Amino acid sequence: MARDHARIGLGIWSDDDFRSLPGHAQHLYVVLLTHPELSYCGVLDWRPAKLSGLVGDWTADTVRAAAAVLIERLYIVVDETTEEVLVRSFVRHDGLMKQPKMATAMATAHTGVGSVALRGVIVGELQRLHNDDPELKGWGSEKASALLSKASVDPSTYPCGKGSGNPSGNPCSSGNADPSGKGSASPSSLLLAPTPGSGSSLRSDPTAPRAPRSGPTGTRIPDNFTVTDEMRTWAHEQGWADRWVDQVTEQFRDFWRAKAGRDATKTDWVATWRNWLRRDAEKHQVPAASVGAGTPSGRPSWEL
Repeated sequence: MARDHARIGLGIWSDDDFRSLPGHAQHLYVVLLTHPELSYCGVLDWRPAKLSGLVGDWTADTVRAAAAVLIERLYIVVDETTEEVLVRSFVRHDGLMKQPKMATAMATAHTGVGSVALRGVIVGELQRLHNDDPELKGWGSEKASALLSKASVDPSTYPCGKGSGNPSGNPCSSGNADPSGKGSASPSSLLLAPTPGSGSSLRSDPTAPRAPRSGPTGTRIPDNFTVTDEMRTWAHEQGWADRWVDQVTEQFRDFWRAKAGRDATKTDWVATWRNWLRRDAEKHQVPAASVGAGTPSGRPSWEL
């Protein structure tokens, strides 16, 4: 059963992380999401030269440079050994797990993935989805639910793959790869490649110390997180009244204080809060300027 359409939520444009991506990286991400050969678990053959043929002014090096940014920011994971690329969050956001038949199709596609690492990353994404929404009908699929018990892989905890030719100990991928197609971005220095026979480990030497992560370190939500005057002014500029902002902020704090694991840390909690409010407004179709106006029942008008 081949895919005949792609699901891209418009909320992607309210995501500050996605909007901060350079144009060539955004373009490649959309190309991968809409590629007709992308499987039901979000995996596609990794052939930079072939992908470059889809865009008039792309070269294989252009694709690799864009991929370097997406890899660094964990939008995609690439296993160069098996020549496969995974759109990491595809199984969580494509709506497959809302239907048992589609969930089964996803699980069947999972068995066809050659990379041990990519299969593990997919399992990790499914486990996250199950924790967030255990009531989805797709978990009624025996093949899909069976994946939850398999070993998962967290791509952010490993350095790049074997033979990267990177003796510095720094992470291999870099967000400043040359998008012009004239640079020397090499897939062997950018992509994840598991050591044969090493199971789910992506490390060429399991006894070696892990390479340090670059960039700011995430933290849990501060105990004293509150809406500042600047944040409230921003919310007012969106047309949102204080009553709704305070209610959603309380939900925001409770959620993140109860959240466990790597996903509970963020590098910018104010930006995370802004995105939370945008998504909540979109989810409830909250109209600007009338949010929290109130009704005789005491409930905000957007809840009625």
